[in-house]
Amino acid sequence: MFGTPTITSSQSTSIAEVQHQSEATTRSLSHSGTRTVISHIILCVGIFLLYLFLNRPEVILLARLGLTAWYPAVGLAFALMLAFSPRYMPLFALAGSVSGILFYHQSFYSWGTLVGVPLEISCYAGAAHLLRGSVRIDSSLGQRRDVLRYLLVSTAAAIPAALVGVACLCADHSVQWSQFWGSTLDWYIGDTTALLSVAPFLLIHVLPWVSRRFVTSVSDAIRDGKEWAARFQEIAPLQILEFTGQAAAFGLLFWIMFGRTESGTLLYPAFLPIIWIGMRRGIRGVVTALLALNFGIVVTLRFVAQSADTLTKLGFLMLAVSATGLILGAAISERERIGTDLKEHTIFLNSLIENSPFGIIVHDRDGKIQLHNDAFA
Repeated sequence: MFGTPTITSSQSTSIAEVQHQSEATTRSLSHSGTRTVISHIILCVGIFLLYLFLNRPEVILLARLGLTAWYPAVGLAFALMLAFSPRYMPLFALAGSVSGILFYHQSFYSWGTLVGVPLEISCYAGAAHLLRGSVRIDSSLGQRRDVLRYLLVSTAAAIPAALVGVACLCADHSVQWSQFWGSTLDWYIGDTTALLSVAPFLLIHVLPWVSRRFVTSVSDAIRDGKEWAARFQEIAPLQILEFTGQAAAFGLLFWIMFGRTESGTLLYPAFLPIIWIGMRRGIRGVVTALLALNFGIVVTLRFVAQSADTLTKLGFLMLAVSATGLILGAAISERERIGTDLKEHTIFLNSLIENSPFGIIVHDRDGKIQLHNDAFA
């Protein structure tokens, strides 16, 4: 005969504590899951509204459908799909269709709304999937290899996107078929300029903070805020003076490019401040400078009348300067990183030699002593 098992008071207390801890853990996980869902909803709503704003005609400086100085909305979409996930594609497809209906009076049953926008976003979603997968890159773009891969994949993805977009405009009779190739070139320039200026700025400066604030934990966001505060405290007066000089250089540049109409438009000086900032600040500084340059050009064109040919030339300029700046900034950042690594390894090896209990001597090929430690002496 087996007796009925009994539970002592200490055992019952232990079981109650385990149940209490389990309930607390469940509530914590439920609260964390709810917070994550709410954060994603807020993020999606904010992205949707920002995408609509970046599609407004006054933001992209629309001359006609298919002819824009730049298209920053596509830079936002590509950066988010690359940094987070290509699964955000339906959100951008919906936002693009809504912006076409609201701002450009396209019919819901048009080729551009039902076919063009989804296929265009699909091209960039495929490119983002490629850069996150088989052609993986670091989204901080700190190495030349990452920048070159980013340039090749993003600019290649813009080709089918431009072809599809303009073909849908022609099918909707918004653009004549005789203007197909010219409009495709203008579309391509507008997209690639945003891909090489807006998207890198977001990838390096904005989306890491967004990821810590809305995707990961709150503690990461607090730590990020402390890092930013410490970074601002480390700014020296000479750095402030340099920032002021760089800002003044942009003002002088815009006056040279657009203020001296009697001598024609000078475009080549646009490279000078980008080279200056790239050599001094690397990739983190150059992406900010590229965004400031392109945004400043677009704002200036709001007050200075320019022909369609000049707008195309400015688009080529913005594209060339953006590509050059990214490659230069990545090269400088990579050189600085290699120099820092070499310095750390040198300090480590010197410390290892000096504190070794064995006698160590280093001499050159002529037998001259270059280095020795105390143990050898």
